[in-house]
Amino acid sequence: PGVPKIYAFFSENGRYYIVMEYIEGETLEAFVTHEDSRGRLVPGKRMPQEEVVRNIIQVCRILEYLHSQPHPIVHQDIKPANLILESHLGYVRLVDFGTARAEIPRGCAPGNGARASIYGTGGYAPPEQYRGKPEPRSDVFALAATAYHLLTDDDPCEHPFKWPKLKTLPRDLALALERALRPSPQERSTARELREALEALATPQ
Repeated sequence: PGVPKIYAFFSENGRYYIVMEYIEGETLEAFVTHEDSRGRLVPGKRMPQEEVVRNIIQVCRILEYLHSQPHPIVHQDIKPANLILESHLGYVRLVDFGTARAEIPRGCAPGNGARASIYGTGGYAPPEQYRGKPEPRSDVFALAATAYHLLTDDDPCEHPFKWPKLKTLPRDLALALERALRPSPQERSTARELREALEALATPQ
């Protein structure tokens, strides 16, 4: 349910198109300081911490689904602008699968990484994505960077791979995000591990 329905796809004049479900709502970008279409800086509405955690848990479940497919799907561009908060039910939907691809099988060369910059968004994309070697845990890094942005309003695009305000968050929440933001994907949380860590925080003791 967190992924828009695809109704059709076709090519025309050498271009490829997807006809997808329209999701009514606003992106999570509305909850952080951002530039509007005219380049003006707009202050974010700020989302309560509990609500941020609840929404990130929902996205973890979406990633668990995508990553558990026979050929795991890596979205490659998770960020506030690609997460829509549905206006009717309040569910978070993951959109913009324009850069998504099936995981590259082990042993296959993904390329020299020269084109890796077209995948993902600076500040949210993990180190391996810049090398053209995305994997499921790459999405977890981007989701944790998104959570950091929503919780602190500190834009990771301005200082990639640095999280100066992480220590201002509650200790257990900061630790959960830190594990998901590790540079090495082998040492990083999976979507399930991040969800379980956040659920432990969200559940009253």
